[in-house]
Amino acid sequence: MSEINPLTLTTSPRLSAALQRDGPAFEQALLDVGQVKTEQWLGNRIGDEIERNILQEALAAWFEATSPEDRVMARVELAELVSEVDDEVSELLWEASLRDGYERDDGDQAFDAVSHLARISESSADALTAAEFYIEFLNWRRTGDHVSDPESVHEAFEELARLAELDGETAAAARYAHAHSVFTRVADDGEANASVGDWAPGSPAFTGWE
Repeated sequence: MSEINPLTLTTSPRLSAALQRDGPAFEQALLDVGQVKTEQWLGNRIGDEIERNILQEALAAWFEATSPEDRVMARVELAELVSEVDDEVSELLWEASLRDGYERDDGDQAFDAVSHLARISESSADALTAAEFYIEFLNWRRTGDHVSDPESVHEAFEELARLAELDGETAAAARYAHAHSVFTRVADDGEANASVGDWAPGSPAFTGWE
């Protein structure tokens, strides 16, 4: 994972301060300062790690997006572009995508962001935080009429069990494996709540291991 030299002077104190906030607040700060200042600030952070014309095109796509769908695609492309050179910015963009996915009831978008955020946390040797992204997704899916691909639920359970084992939490891993088996039976039976809403009514919300 990349690290930005803390001695690098910022061209935008406002954007640098926004790095300490959440994803949606960071995106609002980008909008407030505009494309030109954002490009100067980000270019100053990453140096020549990304060709300037490529960075300009990615930022233009994000700033000029005219629909929620266009903004989603542009955000993902920008997050992936900077992922190897600026961890902080990439993580905030994925967090913004996660919150936007939940707000728009887009399970595919949310889970894509969850997967990236979990990988970022795991790369920092923080298995529990990585797991909490999957836990939040599963609990979200079970409330209301939220929809997702059943494969996303399967993958979330598999990752939870793996992360728990990685952290030495065998009891938690077994708990997630059992919950996964409950969902698998629902999905194999072709029940509607494998895709929509709560597949285990009456069961408590999922939690971590601390």
